[in-house]
Parts: sequence; C-alpha cells; structure tokens
Amino acid sequence: MTSYKSQADDLLEQHNILTQNYKEIYPWYKLFSSNSEIQQLHQNVKTQINNVYLEMDSLSTKISNENNSYKDKVNTMNKNIENSKKYYSENKPKLENILESNKGSVPREYEINTKLYNNYLDTSYLVLLLGLMAYSLRKLLY
Repeated sequence: MTSYKSQADDLLEQHNILTQNYKEIYPWYKLFSSNSEIQQLHQNVKTQINNVYLEMDSLSTKISNENNSYKDKVNTMNKNIENSKKYYSENKPKLENILESNKGSVPREYEINTKLYNNYLDTSYLVLLLGLMAYSLRKLLY
C-alpha cells in the first residue's frame, strides 16, 4: 500500500514538473515552429508526459488486480463464516441433547461458545481490515 502511494506521489510530481515545462515550451514552439531544437524539446516533453500517463495506468491496473484478489479472499472468508454459523446452529441442539443425557465426554457449551466467539471476532477483525484496505486503495485510485 505504501509503495503504491509513493509511486503515485512520484508520478504526480513528475506530471506536475512536465506540465510546467510544457507550458513554458509551448509558446516558443508556436512562435518558432521551424526551429528543430524547440521542436525536439516539445516532442520530448510530450513523450515524457505520455509515458507518465502510461505508468499511471499500469499502477492503476496493479492496484485493481490486487484489490480483486483481496475481494476474493474476503468473499471466501464470509462464506466460511456463514458455513460455521450454519454448522453451529445445526449442531447445537445435538450437543445439548448429548450433554443433558450424559452420553459422552463432550466439551461444555461455554467452552464451545467461547471458541466460536473468539474465531468470529478474529475473522470479523480481518474482514474489517480488508475492507479498510480496499477502501483506501479505491481512494488512492480516485
């Protein structure tokens, strides 16, 4: 994230410098269009500006690809959370019956609830962090 921000800042600074140079060269280019040195300077600055735009586009593509990979990971985590909730809701009555009837050595409901709650908090925290990262990447793009 920080490397993308520093790359974007560098590209923005390059763009500002090149546009300032272009603003200085353009009037001379219009006035002395037959001068080959001024034509070459004008062409070089235009080419450099186009290269900066191409680098910005490639950076944007990298960020969007990374954002999509994080989006897939978040979707997978959400499915896992839903599956674990469904599994718990289906198996809780069975566990209660076993515990009430003293049929086996099954961990107590409080321990199960605590472990599930801790896992839920851990995954929720990760989802929150990924959401914030996706939001900041989107802000960086726009």
